Amino acid sequence: MNPSVIKSKDITALGEAIKRRDSDLFPILVETAGKLTLSGLPVYVLKYYVVTAVQSGAVEILKYLLSRYNQSSGAAGDTSLFAVCGWVDAEKNNVNPLLHIAAANGDVAILKLLLTTGEVDPDLKNKSDESPLHGAVRGEQQEVVSVLLATGRIDPNFKNKSGETPLYSAVRGGHQAVANVLLATGRVEGETLLRSAAYEGDEEIVNILLATGKVDPDSKNESGDAPIHIAARGGHEEIVNILFATSRVDPDLIFAILDGIYLADLEVDRLPPHQKKVTDNYFVIFNRHRRVLDVELVHTLNHNSVVFNVRFSADGKYVATGRNGSAQIYDVATGEKLCVLGADSVGPSIRGYIRSVCFSPDGKYLATGEDRLIRVWDIASRTIRNTFSGHEQDIHSVEFARDGRTIASGSHDRTVRLWDFETGQLFRVLSVEHGVTTVAMFPDSKYVAASVFDNKLRVWEIQTGDLVKILGGAEGHREGVYSVAFAPNGRDLVSGSLDKTIKTWELIPPRGGTPNSRPSAKGNIKTFEGHRDFVTSVAVTPNGAWIISGSGDCCVQFWDPRTGVPLLRLEGHKSSVISVSPNPMGGSFATGSRDMTSRIWKYHVIQPGAEEKTGRGW
Repeated sequence: MNPSVIKSKDITALGEAIKRRDSDLFPILVETAGKLTLSGLPVYVLKYYVVTAVQSGAVEILKYLLSRYNQSSGAAGDTSLFAVCGWVDAEKNNVNPLLHIAAANGDVAILKLLLTTGEVDPDLKNKSDESPLHGAVRGEQQEVVSVLLATGRIDPNFKNKSGETPLYSAVRGGHQAVANVLLATGRVEGETLLRSAAYEGDEEIVNILLATGKVDPDSKNESGDAPIHIAARGGHEEIVNILFATSRVDPDLIFAILDGIYLADLEVDRLPPHQKKVTDNYFVIFNRHRRVLDVELVHTLNHNSVVFNVRFSADGKYVATGRNGSAQIYDVATGEKLCVLGADSVGPSIRGYIRSVCFSPDGKYLATGEDRLIRVWDIASRTIRNTFSGHEQDIHSVEFARDGRTIASGSHDRTVRLWDFETGQLFRVLSVEHGVTTVAMFPDSKYVAASVFDNKLRVWEIQTGDLVKILGGAEGHREGVYSVAFAPNGRDLVSGSLDKTIKTWELIPPRGGTPNSRPSAKGNIKTFEGHRDFVTSVAVTPNGAWIISGSGDCCVQFWDPRTGVPLLRLEGHKSSVISVSPNPMGGSFATGSRDMTSRIWKYHVIQPGAEEKTGRGW
């Protein structure tokens, strides 16, 4: 039929019949208008009929149209009405796609009819970047949600322009039944939303998700944190209490997190007696829920300049300090100064600061790092045994290997250098892009690690000089790394950074005893937050139970390495704590500060079994 024969009044009448859902009148009007074919109508009219039928819920009329015109007649310009449905969907900038209309209206019959055409995409996005599923969820159209999900062609985790997934819209709207349908598919990330709600402190979402019974309350993210950990670190106590009902996490641990994260912010004068220890020379703030340690000052060692480094001998009987112009050795038990290495009366004078000191494993020698030179002192004779030269700028760190054969040094000249202790020969230069702040030797003496100002850590194999791992990236530190230490197990690294955080890095040790096996990052990284200034020094107690850190905030903190919970905050210096060192025999530690003092402290466990509950063996 020629299009000119179709009268505008007939087109209007047909449209009105569709709006009224008059399925009896519509076929009569079609016949009255003449032998209507699709080629007899402009495409915009066909689209109008389809959209009007969907909007009006005129399922019988839409069914009539689709059955009557389900294929092209083959005539020029003629086409299938099924294809017209697809054309309407393609114009999402002008109209809402058809399935979105049906889904929002909860019109299951229309929805199923449209899907039978094969021309509509159930995952098509509208102007708000939403699929039909979003609208169905928002309208609490449970049956529509089921039909759409059954197509298997919808991404149920897709986020709209507002960052909302269908599940988020369901729980935000309080539509628990719809949330149940979504979660029942097994394809919806309910655990991710639960952790997000715990982080944001959204009690309503947490309650709805838990009520579905289809979300694991103990699911963990890549950092090993369950929703209850996340809520605790955010200080959301109400959510913590909600999660306790279903979580299998140790409640003592969670309460420790709740209180522990605020240690650096607490004012000692306002705390109850059981949470603090105050003396004339220092004070300690304890974690309210997990007071497992006590700390006591043993000796204050006065210096006439900044104390850059403190280190114990392997037998724990002596402590060495590095300051301007000399290294000093003290008796740990008495606090008596035993010798000064570098003063004119003892040996050649040293110009500049000694930034690092380290005893040899047998306790006979002390290595010192200063301006471009490493000196190895014979402690008994107070003479220099060896001088290692080669660094072009200040030396920040020196370290003996446990086997006593190798000395590692790190410098601002952007190198780590490895020296043969017996011969004094340099046998390896390891270059990096920025200044080296600290070096640490693997307990088995096979590897050396370095912290660098470029916010990364590096691990090399000593024998070959091969770089075996760079630790950093998205989960790494945001600013320069100032300190690094190995845990006694030889598997974990601890780092402290200018970004005020501490991180632990789990390394996989060589397996199977094969000669070429090497450590590599497992990916389990924990971040400890709580200092209010640069973290200048980190160390691990010899039994692996605690991490000790020193900071520019004048404080020392003890941490549970398993959880990242701060257990106590010690303030006993008047300026930055530059160095912390645990006694290898356990029970004490030393600190060095910009306030020109070094202090020896002792600590002991006051809660039986506390070490087993933390990082013992870590």
